[in-house]
Amino acid sequence: MTRLAENSTLMRDGLRARGFNTLASSTQIIPIVVGSPGKTLEFARELREKGLFAVAVRPPTVPSGVSRVRLSVMATHESADLNWALTVFEEAGRESGIL
Repeated sequence: MTRLAENSTLMRDGLRARGFNTLASSTQIIPIVVGSPGKTLEFARELREKGLFAVAVRPPTVPSGVSRVRLSVMATHESADLNWALTVFEEAGRESGIL
């Protein structure tokens, strides 16, 4: 398995274990379904304030009801970076009411 695939699996599995919906993602571009556009923007803002950048994607780019944030995992990410990101996702998810 390549480093990119390992990193992507670590992130996807970690997000799913924390209760996030990553759809059927199997690549390094991982969606996290939030639902409403407003809640998605709030979640993306919480992440950004904690130092993590994830793009908010809302209608008309995606269908109504499945707004999401999208992140990209890279081969150059270290395991410690990804574990930190998972902690940030969980904190922001709780603070914004997604988890």
